[in-house]
Amino acid sequence: MKKDHAEDVAAVIRFAREHGLGVSTRGSAHSQSELAISRGGILLAMRSMSRILSVDRDKETVDVEGGVVWRDLVHHLKRWDLVPRVLTNNLGVTVAGTLSVAGIGVASFRHGSQGDNVEELDVVTGAGETVTCGPEQNEELFWSAIAGLGQVGVITRARLKLRRCKPMSRTYYLLYDDLRRFLSDARSAMDDTRWDHLE
Repeated sequence: MKKDHAEDVAAVIRFAREHGLGVSTRGSAHSQSELAISRGGILLAMRSMSRILSVDRDKETVDVEGGVVWRDLVHHLKRWDLVPRVLTNNLGVTVAGTLSVAGIGVASFRHGSQGDNVEELDVVTGAGETVTCGPEQNEELFWSAIAGLGQVGVITRARLKLRRCKPMSRTYYLLYDDLRRFLSDARSAMDDTRWDHLE
């Protein structure tokens, strides 16, 4: 697949539909339960769709192709002092891959899942049509693609919400031997605006 042609994805899906073939996608091959395996069908390798298309520092958003790896995106955004609102513990996976399973991270208690921080998607549907969607535009397709395990369509582009990156951070390790006290403290920490990440 040419890295500047999301239309290639649509063409493959149209071909598969015409010939009764299944289609699976693979980003970083980190999925479970054989989601990134296609037995007797077509396997689309999405890592070649790895372009970071544009950054809007004022609006704190970035447009990326679905095969962009989170680690590369974080590195790219440093020059603007921006970072995605939520990152998973594994930064070696693709944007479309984690959006397809919602994407939970240490900042989810404050910002929700990675899927909750998407403004817009381009999704290639099972009919081979590319549809732009968002929380208020073609919202049924949008929310079906977010955490849809790639069963509704293939995410080829995402506009992600960002936040300012702090220049310094401090980490605290708290050890508990009482579950009730831990749960009480965790609830208090989630309500306290001082903390950016909880794990």
